[in-house]
Amino acid sequence: LKLIKFLWSNDFDGGIITASNSADGYPVSNLKHRWHTLHWRSINAANEYIRINLEEAKPIKGLAIKYHNFQVGDTVKIQAYNDAWLDLDYEDTLTITPEKIIRLWDTAKIYQWWQILMETAPAAPATYHQIGRLFLGNTSGLSKTFSAQHSYNLIDPSGIEYSGGGQVSSNPKPKYKQMGYTFKGLTAEDKKTLEEIFENVGVGGDYFFCENVNELLFFYVRNISSWEIVDMKTSEKRYSLTIDMETLR
Repeated sequence: LKLIKFLWSNDFDGGIITASNSADGYPVSNLKHRWHTLHWRSINAANEYIRINLEEAKPIKGLAIKYHNFQVGDTVKIQAYNDAWLDLDYEDTLTITPEKIIRLWDTAKIYQWWQILMETAPAAPATYHQIGRLFLGNTSGLSKTFSAQHSYNLIDPSGIEYSGGGQVSSNPKPKYKQMGYTFKGLTAEDKKTLEEIFENVGVGGDYFFCENVNELLFFYVRNISSWEIVDMKTSEKRYSLTIDMETLR
């Protein structure tokens, strides 16, 4: 069974963020920008950190790190404090996966002060750390996974030109994906959850969609159409929904 998650209420964006340092042209404020390629970069690669002050203790159920340059052998930890980074109250070493890292908690972690601590492996060639987008906030699941993935398109918007002599030239642009999911048999509680999510992200907002929690398969996306939650007219209140989304680039 593919368990899904929406990482949609990003408390990180409302927090006060600082970093151990930032390279010229790569400020820590870039982490709040929806264009993940407009990233933060450290000057060095040893004992670097990003600190997040949520201004009050909030329940956190998910962390996502997008567009990073961590390698196997690096150490990346998520830490939380009850008192302004003075005494460590929670720590977890993250599993590094290419480009994207995700950590989900079944029980919310309720803290005001958070820190991502980064250390590069001694033999690693990297001389700096890089992160494009951060999520730290609420997550929601549904009582059912999607019944079908009705579309999956790989899109290359690059322009191609042909000269009179048969030469081919191109204007490369970032590739992206468009995916469509159909949900059926959703409950009234699912409907309430979906309404809350869409109220928050709409069509323009960015969020993370985890297609398969067990395999940590997730995408950084936006909706490309509104959501129509349809009453299936069954004896028990059940609903269907189609979600079309595209990955952000």
